[in-house]
Amino acid sequence: MDYMCCGLPIAALLVTIAVLLLAKYLREAESKRQRDIAERQRQENNVRQREIDKRNREIEEQQWQAAWEFAQKTLALTCRRCQALAPPIPDTGNRYRCPSCGNQFAGARHSQ
Repeated sequence: MDYMCCGLPIAALLVTIAVLLLAKYLREAESKRQRDIAERQRQENNVRQREIDKRNREIEEQQWQAAWEFAQKTLALTCRRCQALAPPIPDTGNRYRCPSCGNQFAGARHSQ
């Protein structure tokens, strides 16, 4: 004797329910997998971007340092006490300080 529900055998209904539940589970699992992949890609992109930003900052620092050293060498005057190169003191019109002996003196204008 087959049990019936809504004109269908109960076994067929149970199989249909099981198939629907399995399909739902597989859709949810695939959706979770896709979200996990997207999150991993975002994290990898963030890591790459931080590395690029760090490298760009290092390059900017190196360029700034090279420009500063060039400016100091081209604008420096010779110290009368120790004959070392004395770079200009920033934000002064004509002041220089010798890094070797600490002598501070006035000389040619170095700022516009």
